[in-house]
This record gives sequence, structure tokens and C-alpha cells, in this order.
Amino acid sequence: MRKMKDSGIPWVGMIPEEWDVIPISYVLLENKERNSDGTILNAFSFRYGSLVPKQEAGKKDEVEDTYSKYQIVYPGMIIVNGLNLSFDFVTQRVALATEPGIITSTYIGMRPEETVDSLFASYLLKSYDFCKAFHSMGRGLRATLAYNELKKHCVIRPPLPEQQRIADYLDVKCAKIDETVERQKAVIEKLKTYKQSVITEAVTKGLNPNAPMKESGIEWIGKIPEGWEVCKLRNYVRMLTPMRDKPEDLTGEIPWVRIEDYCGKFISESKEGLGVSVETVQRMNLKIYPVGTILCTSSCDLGKCAIVCRELVSNQRFIGIIPDEKTVPDYLYYLMVSNEKRLNHLSTGTIQANLSRVSFEQLAVQFPAMHEQQQIAAYLDKKCAAIDMAITKKEKLIEKLVAYKKSLIYECVTGKREV
Repeated sequence: MRKMKDSGIPWVGMIPEEWDVIPISYVLLENKERNSDGTILNAFSFRYGSLVPKQEAGKKDEVEDTYSKYQIVYPGMIIVNGLNLSFDFVTQRVALATEPGIITSTYIGMRPEETVDSLFASYLLKSYDFCKAFHSMGRGLRATLAYNELKKHCVIRPPLPEQQRIADYLDVKCAKIDETVERQKAVIEKLKTYKQSVITEAVTKGLNPNAPMKESGIEWIGKIPEGWEVCKLRNYVRMLTPMRDKPEDLTGEIPWVRIEDYCGKFISESKEGLGVSVETVQRMNLKIYPVGTILCTSSCDLGKCAIVCRELVSNQRFIGIIPDEKTVPDYLYYLMVSNEKRLNHLSTGTIQANLSRVSFEQLAVQFPAMHEQQQIAAYLDKKCAAIDMAITKKEKLIEKLVAYKKSLIYECVTGKREV
């Protein structure tokens, strides 16, 4: 059992007795080298703990003017994203440069001095990030972290050979964890694709594999059971489009929902507790979606649907599809989900996809009799629940793997696990 001592750093705690505690300014030096002549055009973007090639659009002279203000990045440098600390607790904020290039000088660039292994330093600062240590260091309205503030804080420094041993060990272990996570993500995508195919098959072909079929006359629908009808969506529903104006007061009792509030088949609340009052609804003539409405996105992420199970109000990025007396809401929900790709194909807008009310009304869709709609909806409820359960298990496994990876890094770089 190795002897331990208190590091004096709250988020680090106990460390091996022979390890040093040193101000960051002693071992991680600020990068002040700028791309002043604009000759380096290999620009990076910061994305979730990695530096990725930046895709730049625009005139060449504008790019060069901007890039001349960037900092030069060399392999082994540590880049820290210290922006908007109070508003984002998800972004991974530490990256290790593996190739030369440039990146905006709004990020903190640091060069490890010779007694510090760059890979170890990146793992150590990633561990600081996991503990949300940087968030308490930010300054100003947006809680931005600059090197002048960061350098006042301390890091721990094991002997160099031990740093390298820890870094090599973590590289191997983390690579295996990442590989397992990617495999699970691939399985999740396959399950989602399978779920979509199950829905499309059921709402297009029905549940009886021996049913006589006929041509629908619509290319993307293909053959459908003989007794089914193909018509424009407006023949079975009415549409309700929200007002464009956003209420200033969002503290009322009627939920005000956004795209971020989608979570499964049903929608009943704002995740952030946003809402409007009855008085606001009347004064602004806001549209309330009745229970049973299929709330479908009409902008940005098209084709996302949910059944309203409590009276709601929304922003303008939705359209409410209200089924008539011969339409089962649950069947209509699955029907709209099956048309996600079609809706995206019909959308307009080069920067942000949009779909008009007329496009929804003119959408050609297939409808069986009500009793068959009910059977299909019940079948899909059961089938999709089983698929969703399998997806949830995979997602929980990923969460455990990610948590284990963070714990492993923390224990190793702080000496609590001897390598």
C-alpha cells in the first residue's frame, strides 16, 4: 500500500506521497504563437474533447483574414474550451492536439514543459473537466475561463516515467472502452432502423400476410391491402398551426412545448416547466392543441411526432394534426412516423428545413378501416415497446461504460489506482 498525502486540491483529494503539486503556470505554458502571416490554413474546430478539421465556407480573403488571428497548434499541445461555462455542463472541454494546424485564439492553448508528458496532462485535465473543476474558475457574465485565471490553480505531477506509464495504460484501456461503446451505438442504430421498418411495414401492408394486395398508385407506398384507401391526409384530419409570436411570460399553467421536449410516443409537458396562462392564450389568440392531436415537427428536425395527452401550446416549429372520427390517433401517429423520410424530402429551405401546412395536407397516405387501425396500433405498441426496451438497455450500458471510463481516468491520474 503506497503512502498518500492530501493534495490540497478539492477535486483531486489524496495523492501518492512522492507526487508534486505545482501551479499550472509552471508546467503548462500559454501558447502565444499566432498565425500572423495567414500561411497556415489547416484549421481545427473543437468538438466534444477532440480537434476536428474545420469546414470553412466563404471567400478566400475573408478566411485568410480570420485565420491570421488564430493560434498555431502543434502536436502535444493541450487545448481547453473555456467558453460559456455556466450554460453548458455537457461539453468535453479538453483536447490533445495530434497534428499541426491552427485554432481560434478564444480557446486556451498550452504547451507542456519537459517534465510533463502531454498525454498524461491531457488525461489529467480531462479528469478535472469530469469533476466540473473548470466551471468554478470562469469569470464574467458568461463565466469564461482564460489562461490568466487557469494558471493560478494547481495540477499534480508524478515522476515523468510514471506519467508515461499511466498515459500508456489509459490509452489501451480507454481504447477498449471506446470500441465497446461504438459497438453498442451501432447496435442501437440497427435497432432504430429495424423499428422504423416494422412501423412502415405494418402501416403499409397491414398485419395479414395473406391479404389480397393492390397497387396504391403512389411510388413510395407501393402495394397495399385491397380494402385500404389512399387519399390526401387532409381527408382524415384537420390541421392546427401555432401562432408565430412567442409569449414573454412563460410561467403559466398550460405547457409551452418545444422540439427539445420530445421524449417517446406521448408529450404532455415542458421539460423546463415553461407554460402560458389562460389570459395569455386569450390575449394573444394562441392555439391550444386538444388531447389526441399528433404534434408533428414542421421545421428543423422534421418528422418527429408525439401524441398530445394534455392540452398544450407550442412555438411555430410544429403543426397539430387532429384526427377525425374515423381515424385512430395511435394509428395516425405511427403513420406519420413512417413518413419521416418523405416529409424531409418534401421540405424547403437551404439552411433550415421547413414544411408548410399545405405540404402536410397534400401528403398522400393510406388508411384501413378503423378496426384495422386499432389492431395495427396495438401490434406496434407491443412491438415497439420491446425494441425500445432493447435500446434502453444498450443506452444504459453505454452510460455505465462512459462513467467507468471517467472513474478509471480519475483514479489513475490521481494515483488512487496504482499502474
